[in-house]
Amino acid sequence: MNKRVLVLVVFIVLIVLISSYFIFFKTKSCDTVGCFEQAAAECNRAKIYTEEEGGTVTFYKIKGENGDNCELYVKIVETNEELDPETATVFKGKDMTCNIPSNVFSRMTFEEMGSDLDYCTGSLKEEMYGVLVKKLYKLVFLKEEMYGVLVKKLYKLVLDDLGLVLEEVERVIG
Repeated sequence: MNKRVLVLVVFIVLIVLISSYFIFFKTKSCDTVGCFEQAAAECNRAKIYTEEEGGTVTFYKIKGENGDNCELYVKIVETNEELDPETATVFKGKDMTCNIPSNVFSRMTFEEMGSDLDYCTGSLKEEMYGVLVKKLYKLVFLKEEMYGVLVKKLYKLVLDDLGLVLEEVERVIG
């Protein structure tokens, strides 16, 4: 009888441990964005791989609650080097962790998750900001260059017209 009790206790402990794993630690694998958003509404553990436009593969994982926040992990797994080789190599393998207030996270669409960088830290966030700054710099620099050409053309136009205006004023006064 002693042996039976021991076997029963071990069996019950195993059932409790296995149940605890599935309830508290098991991460649900999602195949659709809808599945992932449904898990996000409750901050339940879930993961999904997505292939975005251009061939970039991104891994998203809801790690669960962290105080009043829901913790989201984002990693760029694969990039398409044909689009922009420099950008592709910069982002590949980079990741970030976002601690988003649960009441905000539960209402986010999949597209919004990981795009609000205010809640995130990590190498992916830093690279995203770096690329953004470089693009803004190029945009401003190109605009300055474009405006410089425009100003020169306007200046030339004004000088050409000014010559005609002065000739007309001289003819009338003259």
